[in-house]
Amino acid sequence: MKEAGLPIRGGSGWTVAAFTAVASAACALLALALGQDANYDQQNYHFYAPYALLNNRILYDIFPAFAGPTFANPIPYLPFYWLAWNAPPILIGALLGALYGLAYAPLYLLARTVPPLPARRSGLAAMVLAALGLTGAVAIAESGTTFIDNLMSALVLSGLAVAAVAMPNLARASPMRAIMWAATAGFPVGLAAGFKLTMAVYCVAFVLAALVVPRRWPERMAVAVAAGVGIGVGLLVAGGPWFAIMLAKTGNPFFPFLNQVFQSPLAMVESYRDDSGVPDSLWKASLFPFLVASGQVMATGVPFFDLRVPALYALAIIFLPLLAIGRRHPPLNLAARFVLVFAAVAYVLWLVLFSVWRYLLPIEMLAPVLITALVGVIVPAARMRRAAMLASAALLGLIALTTRPADWGHVSWDRELYGVRVPPIPRPDQALVLMAGTAPTAFMIPFFPARIPFIRLEGFSAGMWDTSSGLYRIGEERVRAHQNDIYVLYGFDQEASARTVAGHFSLVFDRGGCQAVENRLQPVGAPDGPILLCLLRRAEGAP
Repeated sequence: MKEAGLPIRGGSGWTVAAFTAVASAACALLALALGQDANYDQQNYHFYAPYALLNNRILYDIFPAFAGPTFANPIPYLPFYWLAWNAPPILIGALLGALYGLAYAPLYLLARTVPPLPARRSGLAAMVLAALGLTGAVAIAESGTTFIDNLMSALVLSGLAVAAVAMPNLARASPMRAIMWAATAGFPVGLAAGFKLTMAVYCVAFVLAALVVPRRWPERMAVAVAAGVGIGVGLLVAGGPWFAIMLAKTGNPFFPFLNQVFQSPLAMVESYRDDSGVPDSLWKASLFPFLVASGQVMATGVPFFDLRVPALYALAIIFLPLLAIGRRHPPLNLAARFVLVFAAVAYVLWLVLFSVWRYLLPIEMLAPVLITALVGVIVPAARMRRAAMLASAALLGLIALTTRPADWGHVSWDRELYGVRVPPIPRPDQALVLMAGTAPTAFMIPFFPARIPFIRLEGFSAGMWDTSSGLYRIGEERVRAHQNDIYVLYGFDQEASARTVAGHFSLVFDRGGCQAVENRLQPVGAPDGPILLCLLRRAEGAP
């Protein structure tokens, strides 16, 4: 059967651009309505990481943002870092929101190529499906934030859109032309993984999905390899500079991740992958989307409700047996097959490796398009097409009405982004600051005198006592060798951790030596109390 190309004509480029501009404006307004972003990761490393890169503080500070995030690729956060110093917060929020609205373009193109006829012929249906993709619980919550999952998802979706629109060429053009299209489609997916390593699951899924392109097997393999080459180029463009820095400084281009492979002496021999949310049994894994929807599993760290992925998962469960009972050739167009295989592989990899809902955002955004495609497969008869469309509309309407977005924290708009006021430090050139507890405080470091090193020896990935190897050992040696002023920085409600850290070095709190570090994100009146900077002194009798 002849595969149709993109079912829009003439001015379609202007149409997509106009719709995307409207979506970006809407996302900017949403960001303004939500308030200034104050998420944990921004306070932990989104602001600190580019500061460390630009100010030669890599390895000068020891794990200030904990083991993994301290060494996240800072390149995608550089624009935010510049804006943080040079633009009012309300403008920053609007720009971040508008940027995330760009995902509308690939979603619209996918909505014009993936669903069954007549849905994909309808510009109105495509507009609605793309809008539903942008209004999921995580997508809404990330609008105007420094999380880059939305932007990385836009890159992944762009690669899928290129593949979907070019599917006639991938399937029937000359091998060389198909290879060129595959590499082009893979490039933005690789960019996403280069900027954020957790997006690598979508790279693997994209390459495997390329194997469903209906060509002779040697040509299929060539198309898949070409997609992998495009991904590799994108990965190196986005991540190569940072990987090179990490390789030179630590011996591991992905430091500290995958250190069981690269075995850098600066970290423990482990993966450093956060698998705390991965299901610990087969039944939990098989029901995971439903467990999240019912609130039995907290996959984001904050409450939310969204039926997009659970509905898609349920439809996939219904669809699979149809293949086994004789429906060997379901009415899926080639673009739909490609995207469905991509989504299935990516979901399984995500479930096994992370199970963090934010990392599933590309699938959340794709879900309305794929739900429409699967309903069309499950109800394939021509006389029931209208019923299938109505069923899709009803299901998507229910999803839209019941969605309850996540919220990783906001504060009211003000003239300053952070409003950090560092207490007087009498001898900054002779000071060292220990960081204790799990409160995110690295965003304050750029406001301290530049000569002060910050050292964290306890956190999520390693306990206080893992100081026998790597940077932990180096950090301990630096603290013990420091003969001048030592301070500890911690959240008011985590004084026990601060005292444990101090005690490890035979240090005690100097009476009257604690002062609050004023800031807008964790202010003095916050429920958990202020961030404190306390002077320490050697305990009596300590060496």
